[in-house]
Amino acid sequence: MTPPKVIFNPDPSYPDRARKAKRRGTVILRAGIGSDGTVQEVCVLRSASPDLDESAVNTAKKWRFKPALKDGVAVPVSMSLEMSFNLY
Repeated sequence: MTPPKVIFNPDPSYPDRARKAKRRGTVILRAGIGSDGTVQEVCVLRSASPDLDESAVNTAKKWRFKPALKDGVAVPVSMSLEMSFNLY
């Protein structure tokens, strides 16, 4: 099996509330990647805070992948995604 490869992965937006509160962290997501390379479903595996989690989930839904292949055929898979929020 060939794993999916990300082809479009915009950065998450930093929510104003989180920025003002100086919240940082990494959100770990489980994403279902369809055979068409789109993100079908997303759930939070490790939370940073509700507003950072929401931004991460919304951003993950915009990601696009070259789909996973099994015997040359595109197949749906599940994988982990990580999004970090750090103040610079």
